[in-house]
Amino acid sequence: MRTLKALGRTALVWLALAALQACGPGVGGSGTGQGLDTFGASAPAGGGGSSTVYFADTTGSGRVAVTVQGDSIELDAPCAGLRFRGQWGLLAGQAARFYGLNGEGSSAQPAQVRASLAEGGLQLTVLDANGNVLLGPVLVTVRATAATPGGC
Repeated sequence: MRTLKALGRTALVWLALAALQACGPGVGGSGTGQGLDTFGASAPAGGGGSSTVYFADTTGSGRVAVTVQGDSIELDAPCAGLRFRGQWGLLAGQAARFYGLNGEGSSAQPAQVRASLAEGGLQLTVLDANGNVLLGPVLVTVRATAATPGGC
């Protein structure tokens, strides 16, 4: 029964990401959210995304933990010095992705996460505001509960 639930959650997230990516540039949205505003991106019309789904990387130590809820993502990778919070958004000329901030408080910096379907999970790449890779690509798969990143 747990496997069936996990597959259902996985399908829901995949469908949500596929639907959001299909929106393409130029779709209206409020542009709310500090990350979206920083990049000049907009929230997809009719967004909402998925219910809460937890992911973790496929390495044995689980160094990356991800929570996707609605159109928001939280990605924690303490070994890489990353704590990203963002929203799914659209920017002309780019595939849809998560736009947000990496870090805490006044030291948080604009960042973005590209997400695509791959090998039974999601392939994520964290980029800084200039498009430089901070992490990834890393494969994350669905977990039944929230993951806590392991040791470095």
